[in-house]
Amino acid sequence: MNDSRTKSRRARHHTWPRAGLQALVCALAAPLALAAVMPSGADAQAHQHAIANALALAAQVQSSITDYRQRTNAFPSSNTEAMLNPPLAIASADVKSISVRDAGVIEVTLTASSGVDDGVIVLTPQLPKTANTGPIEWRCASPSYSTIADMTGGNCEYTKLP
Repeated sequence: MNDSRTKSRRARHHTWPRAGLQALVCALAAPLALAAVMPSGADAQAHQHAIANALALAAQVQSSITDYRQRTNAFPSSNTEAMLNPPLAIASADVKSISVRDAGVIEVTLTASSGVDDGVIVLTPQLPKTANTGPIEWRCASPSYSTIADMTGGNCEYTKLP
């Protein structure tokens, strides 16, 4: 009788081949991973709003850099040099910090409301191609937001190396 119980237990116990188990786990996890990657419509709209707010706050910093450039014919390399508040003091519900780096490059670090906690948008000043006296042109790039071009009407680009 002991022997029949052991056989019965063995019959109920099924072992999955390793590849089959991995395939099952992947098949079950795929919809969950997709849901994590693809935000709902409301979330996507909130993320877009957060990015728009961050770029609006960064526009104030761009203006300071433009003023600095007009006064000194150079770009600042820090918030202090641009006569701005420290990076963490330039913040909002959507922005953790805005810092000025070498050559007037602006780095905006966003909060989780943007869809990526510590997501980054980089604004790089570029002199006009025709003359050194024209308005500064800004290149906007982000390694954090793959849909930033769509969210900004093509004004920013997604790139791994901003």
